[in-house]
Amino acid sequence: MFFIKHPLLVLTVFVTLTAPALSQAAEFTAEQKTEIGKIAEDYFTAHPEKMGEAISIYLANHPEFLVAASENLRQSQQAAAQKMKEMQDAAKKAQ
Repeated sequence: MFFIKHPLLVLTVFVTLTAPALSQAAEFTAEQKTEIGKIAEDYFTAHPEKMGEAISIYLANHPEFLVAASENLRQSQQAAAQKMKEMQDAAKKAQ
């Protein structure tokens, strides 16, 4: 029952476990890659809630991306605040 409710988790575990063997196999052709991409796109279009689950699982396993996003946001906010201050200072000087 757990595996039925979490097919993306099962797929992720399967890919993780079989990746070493697959890396030694022949590469996918461009046509195969296109078909795989289409299958994945169709699946996520039909089940958009699974995209959120996949992202949540990925971010839980890779918190460094959340840390980097937080740092980027902080830097953007600082730059915006600095620009606002410069604009206010310029407006005061113009008066």
